[in-house]
Amino acid sequence: MTIIMYILFFAASFFFVLLVFKFSTYHAYFAKSLPFLFGYSVAVGFAVYWVKSFHPFWFTQIWGSALLFWFVWRAQAKRAKNLIELVSEAPDQQALVQLSTQCTKAYYWLSVVIYLVVYAVAFIVFLNVLGVPRGQVSHSNIYVLTEHCRGTG
Repeated sequence: MTIIMYILFFAASFFFVLLVFKFSTYHAYFAKSLPFLFGYSVAVGFAVYWVKSFHPFWFTQIWGSALLFWFVWRAQAKRAKNLIELVSEAPDQQALVQLSTQCTKAYYWLSVVIYLVVYAVAFIVFLNVLGVPRGQVSHSNIYVLTEHCRGTG
């Protein structure tokens, strides 16, 4: 049951981060959408921290999201390539579309890195600063690792 709940959480969190990405990958709104991206990343990190049964899946959130982001980008890159070919008769428009595509790619991958890094840092900070929620013992790899490194585990 935990795995099913986590898969539902993962799908919902990925869907909502893609909604934030609609603004963060658009050139004019990138800087304005960064607080939302940071806040959402921290919220996802807190949700994974708060639900103790999700602790073993904290790293799955990173690699699973990264893999899905890659698949989404491949689909977007194909559409961009088709658009560039569509405007191939007008060289000035083609250059503009290529520049726009390159900027979108840069903002997309920057958004991906920001989301994943802020999520990971938020989860680790919540786990190590606030401790395990509701006084329960966690079997999370990162918690055991950090406790072992401190010499208390």
